[in-house]
Formats: sequence, structure tokens, C-alpha cells
Amino acid sequence: MALHGLACCTALLPGPAPHDAPSRPPARLDYRVECVLDGVPDRLEVELRVSGLDPANRDLAFELPLWGEWLTLDEYYVTRVRGSPPVEHDLLNRFYWRPQLPEKWDGRLAFHYELPIVAFGCAAQQRFGLLPWRTATYVHGYSVNTLMRLLVGDARQDGDRHLELVAPKGWSVVTGWGGLAEARQSVVLAPTADNTLVVFGEPVATKTSDGEGGHVEVVQFGRHEDRTGIVMELAQRVRAAYAKNMDAPPPGSEHIVVTEPGLGGTRIEGAITIGHPSIEENGRPDVGTDHFIAHELFHSWLPGVLAPGPGLDDRGLEWFYEGFTDYFSLWSLAAIGRITPQQFADHVRFLETFARASPALGKVSFADPSVNWRDGDAEPIAYKGGLMLALHFDVELRDHGEPGLPMLFRDLMRENGGRYGLAAIKKWCEANGLEEAWKEYAAAPKLPSVEDDLVRLGYRETREGDSRIIRAAGAELDSFFRFDPPAK
Repeated sequence: MALHGLACCTALLPGPAPHDAPSRPPARLDYRVECVLDGVPDRLEVELRVSGLDPANRDLAFELPLWGEWLTLDEYYVTRVRGSPPVEHDLLNRFYWRPQLPEKWDGRLAFHYELPIVAFGCAAQQRFGLLPWRTATYVHGYSVNTLMRLLVGDARQDGDRHLELVAPKGWSVVTGWGGLAEARQSVVLAPTADNTLVVFGEPVATKTSDGEGGHVEVVQFGRHEDRTGIVMELAQRVRAAYAKNMDAPPPGSEHIVVTEPGLGGTRIEGAITIGHPSIEENGRPDVGTDHFIAHELFHSWLPGVLAPGPGLDDRGLEWFYEGFTDYFSLWSLAAIGRITPQQFADHVRFLETFARASPALGKVSFADPSVNWRDGDAEPIAYKGGLMLALHFDVELRDHGEPGLPMLFRDLMRENGGRYGLAAIKKWCEANGLEEAWKEYAAAPKLPSVEDDLVRLGYRETREGDSRIIRAAGAELDSFFRFDPPAK
């Protein structure tokens, strides 16, 4: 801590200011999570030990964040609770379990609870798919609804957390924080660590690569045909393209976990979980699957490297870091040859239908920071309408002789340490020939025409009745699927 300056020794000046009181180190939290498969029932047993609390602080609570709707199950989900000192469930605020502190207390807590693991495919798993579930060969869950947080007053005590994960005999454990490890994994959690994938099981295939796309690990569980090579090829190629076009190296490792056929996917810290992909005649997944993976991989840059600034609420910017990610990831798939220009156009037009069908169409505008883009009606506009806006901006920039949309990302990263808000995006657009486009399609509740923009790019149009047929025009589109930044 800095010391206050000392005054001169004269009666006319105040005496020496006292030193700052020494700061107390953060409380230490040690978690141990063991996966127990004995059928009575199968469960995650969690032990949490806390030391170093100030005994004067008596407003304490263990909190389980609401993710995966566990609160609907309440004490059917959080079971066999015990603590030292004893712990009671707060029935007025059911996220909390409160230690019942004695009059004299040494600042230490011990807490035990258990979470059930249900069978994949059962009614409970289908209704609560983000809670722990299992197949014969692995258990799938997430950290945020497994690890309780400690609150002192309203402040989470996340400064010194240590996690040990223990797998059943012969199994491994994989997380987005620590990758794949045999038998057990120990991790020191960053103060900002919040939620990642936690899987215990027997991997059927693994691949690790440290190519131009940085460190990527693909782990497949479940007794299905090996898809790790196909997923790895995509991940490495598209991450390398992102690094080049963003002029920013891959930010950290990426762990991709392949699970069951028919399941969707989720991105969490350091990891992406995807269902086992089906394969088309060309030996690759369908465009939608490739697009999902590429979309989630680009989130390492947006909003990873390029994130809303400190003090700026990112609510109201989902259209940017979701919609522009949707566009740029699809464009990148065509740029690296993973999909064809025709598939690019067809998929953009397909995604447009979701935006056009939204009840919020014509009622919300991207430049309005008060819009709740996670609302069910507005969300398709954020994702798919945001993609349409990004395509329009890209076309406008190229018409003006600019290299294309990646310049927006690059320039925002160079200013204010890559932190931005709505005003910074608007300012950049106005400075780069997009002032009219911003007024017409960002400030007003209106979406641009995908077909018109594709034709401007060089796609050929024919008509069949009222339908517009858009066809790729061969080499004429090569320049669009290329980004040539200006020399530094």
C-alpha cells in the first residue's frame, strides 16, 4: 500500500498522517469435486473449505448461481448439505445457504453438498440439459451450477480459489480451464473465472495441435465414429484465418468436446461443447454445424480480445458481438474454402428468414441501447439481423475502395486497449463512409436487403415468378472473399 506523505515538523502543520491499515489477503477457498458412480444415486460430491475470513464479518452466504434452471428442482438438486459451522438453506432467497456462526469463530468454514447426475435421454435431462448428466462412458456438467460461491455481504470472494476434480477409477477429466487430465485435475482459478465445461469420462479419441491457430485440443466422448480430425482441421484453419485478418494472435488455448449425436452446442470459458456432427457427402459436416463451430471460435476475439469497455454495460451490444460474429465466421468459412460462395449466399439467405420472421422486426433498432436483445422476440434480430447489417457494411466498405469489415475490428482493437462502446462503433462507421448506412439501418428499425447486397457483390440474379434466384458468379467473387489490409 502507498504511504501518506509526512508533514514537516512544525506546530503550524498537522502531525504525521497514520499509515494505511494493512490490507487483509483474500479468503482462500479450496474446492474438491469427486464424481461418484455407485447408483445411490450417481452424484458429484463437493467439499468446500474456507480459511482466512475476518471473524468480524458475519454476513456470509454460499451462493449457487441460477444457470440451468436448477432452482426449479431446489433441494432435489442440492442434497446432503452439511457444514461446520452448520449451514441452513435461506428459504426466502433460495440461491443462498447461510453459515450459522457461533459467537466465537476463527474465520474458517467447511461445507459439503451433493448434486445428482441423471441419465442422458431421461425426462429430467431433456428438461434440464445444463445440469449434470451421464452416459455409460462419461459425465457432462458445468462449473457454474456445481461450485457454490462465497459471499461476504454482497461481494463474491473469488480472489483465491483452488479446485481439485477427481474422476472415477480409469476415467479422465476435461475442463476449459485445465484441458484434459488423467484421473484428477487441479486448477488455480483466476479471479474472473466463472463458468466452464466439466466432463469426467473415457475419451474415445483426442487430438492436440499447436499450429497457426494456436493450441487446440479436441476430445470426443461417447461410442461414436471419430470426428476429432474433422473438427480439428476446421478449428486450426479458421483460428489461423482469424488471427491473420484480426492482426491478433489466438488468445489462449481452445478445448473442444464432442458429445452425443443430435445435441447442440455451448461455448463457455476456454471450451466449446458440440454434439457429434453428422457428415455430408463431401466428407464434412453441414454448413450449419461448421458455422456454429466457427462462430463460437471467433468469440475468443469478439468479445474476447475486443470487449465492451470498463464501466460500459454490454447490454445493447449483442447485435454487434453476436450478429457480426455470425457474419464474419461465415465469411471466413468461404474465405478458407471450407464452404463455397454459393453455400455462403444460400446460408445468409436462410438465416435472413429468422430475422424477417421476428415479431420485433420494425420495432427495434441496433443503435438503441435500451433494447433487451436477449428477449425471445428481439434475439433473432440481434443474431441474424446483425449478420445482415454486417454484410451491408462490408459491401459498402468495399464499394468505397476499403479492404472490408475486418478493418472495423482492427481499428477498435487499436483504440482504448480494445475496449469500446456503442459510441465508438458509430464514430468509426461515420469516419469510414458508413454514415448513411448507419442512419438507415442501425439508427432506424430497418434491415437491409440481403439479395440486393449479394447482387452488388457480383452474384448473378434471375427471377422465377416472384422468387429471386441468386447464383455465385465464379472468379468474380474471389476478391470479396479476400481481405487485403493496408500496409502498416
